[in-house]
Amino acid sequence: MNQLGTAADPVTPDFHVTVNVDGDRLVILTRRESTGSGGERSYPLAAAAWVHEAITGHFWADVVPQQLALNTTLDGERLELRRSWGMGGPDERGFLLTNFNRLTPSGVPQELAMTDELLIRGGLLALLQQA
Repeated sequence: MNQLGTAADPVTPDFHVTVNVDGDRLVILTRRESTGSGGERSYPLAAAAWVHEAITGHFWADVVPQQLALNTTLDGERLELRRSWGMGGPDERGFLLTNFNRLTPSGVPQELAMTDELLIRGGLLALLQQA
């Protein structure tokens, strides 16, 4: 597995997101030091470019986005990127990336919450652009 880097949330400094490439997979590892919790999410590698373009070219490019969610299917996996509020941080905005084809041990779709702070100041958006 090739590690591209780790992003740290400026609002929650003990929360880290590590972006990895494993063959044709984008593997996202999360870790919160204060709670000892973490997780792993897997997406088609093409999801990195799709998420980056959706955020910068759609959600942030429009003064008032006409849609609050975008959907795609990449390598047979159905993904949704949804603009979300109440995620924490100074303005509480962010995104939720859902992979409906990969389930957690409890049977719900894998989700990755990304605050705007984590994406911009934390460096996650730049890491996704590198993938």
